[in-house]
Order: sequence, then C-alpha cells, then structure tokens
Amino acid sequence: MKTLVLKLGGAVALEEETIDHLVAGLRPLQEAGVRTILVHGAGPQIDRALSESGEAPIKHKGLRVTSTVAAEVVRRELDTVGSELAKRLTQKGLHAMQVPSAAGVYRAEKKVLDDGFDLGRVGTVTDIRIPSTDDDVLGMDRLFTEEGGPVLVITPVGSDDAGPLNINADEAASALAKAVGADRLLLATDVPHVRDQNGDPVPSLDRDTCKALLASGAAKGGMMPKLEAALFALDAGVKDVLITKLGPETLARALEAVPSHGTWLTVKSSAAEAMA
Repeated sequence: MKTLVLKLGGAVALEEETIDHLVAGLRPLQEAGVRTILVHGAGPQIDRALSESGEAPIKHKGLRVTSTVAAEVVRRELDTVGSELAKRLTQKGLHAMQVPSAAGVYRAEKKVLDDGFDLGRVGTVTDIRIPSTDDDVLGMDRLFTEEGGPVLVITPVGSDDAGPLNINADEAASALAKAVGADRLLLATDVPHVRDQNGDPVPSLDRDTCKALLASGAAKGGMMPKLEAALFALDAGVKDVLITKLGPETLARALEAVPSHGTWLTVKSSAAEAMA
C-alpha cells in the first residue's frame, strides 16, 4: 500500500481552487487504495485571531513566537481550519475525515533553538501516537491503516504536561511521514519552486545542496522550516520530498515521482537518479 503525506499551508487550505485541486487529485488515489494523509496549517487565520485579541504576530527564523495565551488561539484556529477543510472536501464528494487536536497524535517538547531565542510555547515533535483500539476514544484507530480509507485531515497541535504546543506544520508533516512510512512527502506552498541565491528556480536538491542553501541565507521565512523538514524526512527514510504550488496534476505527479515541476529533494543528486 502506497502512502502519500501532503502538507497544506493555511494561506491556501480553504481556497476554492485548492479544494478543487485536492478533490481532483485525491479521488483517483483514494480509489486506487493509496493511503493519503493531509497535514494542514492555519497561519493567516492565527495571525488574524491574534491581531483581533491585541497580540501582534511575531516570527523568528520562520517560526511563530507563541505565548501561553496564543497557544490556545493556535489550537482553536487549527481545529477550525481542519474541520472546515474536511467538511468541504466531503461536500465535493471526497471521503475525508478530520483528526482533531484532541486525538493527541503529536507528543512534543518545548523547542530549543541553537541561537538561544525563546519561542515560547512552540514545540518539536518527540513522538507520534497513532490511536490504538484500547485508548482511541474517537474511534480512529483503524483509519491510519485502512487501505483506500478516508483522506485523513490531521490538525497538528502538540502537547506536553503544561498544555498545547504550537508545532510548525512542515515539521509535523515530516514527523508523520516518518511514523507511517510514507513513500513521499509533498509540502504544498504558495510558490512553485525553491529559489537559489540568485532568485532562480531550483529543480532538485540533495542533502548537501539543501544544507548549503540554508547556510547561504537564500532560504528565508517559511521556506527555512520547509527545507529543514524535508531533510528530516529524507533522513527518516522517506524516498523524496516535493516542494511546490498545488496544481491540477500535482498529486498524481508527486506519487509517480515525475520530476517535471516544483523542487524535488532526494538523497541522491536528482529526482531522476533517485528513481533509477
């Protein structure tokens, strides 16, 4: 059984065009028995909610600085986006189901950065808890292993003993891809390619060139955690990672590893060599 993990940013998650692309791309995969797991963000929605509460959004190295109060806002907004996304996919005829933050999929600990900057209630994933029959109060234990089952819409909120932790959705997707043994990880964003120091599109990256790009400072803002998540996924055994903008044929090409669009990150030097 093939498994595709797709991360969808909050900026595009609820756009009508995105919903249409998802339905068109995911329905044939679902019918073919491909297990598809969708991890979503909610960046703009969280920004808006925090601004309305009087708390200015602050980011450091592409990660949201999160107070204790903001962590509850993050949890609420992510659950809302996940619920709405699953509902709209279902309304379009796709079998989809949200796995909310209450399912406790992500166990996390407070993230510590190399530069010592305190991000507050921001977490890094320490464990993925796939619900089991014994402790699954939401009845979702079978959904993670069912061939051709519903598209799972995962709301990525972590927790520790002090409460919710804000987890970057790219990191959450890569950790889940490792846990379920995904064949491929697709990080969908609002740009078609990763770009180099000169602003030119990069068709493929391996571990070394990806690390060099991060070190050069060319990757900025939200692209930094995407590349770091991609490296984690590759090291965890995911065959390759695609970073691109979601289009009508993106999902089919991603599963087939067709290196015709976006930026492919592989263990080897190119997507073509990785398929050899």
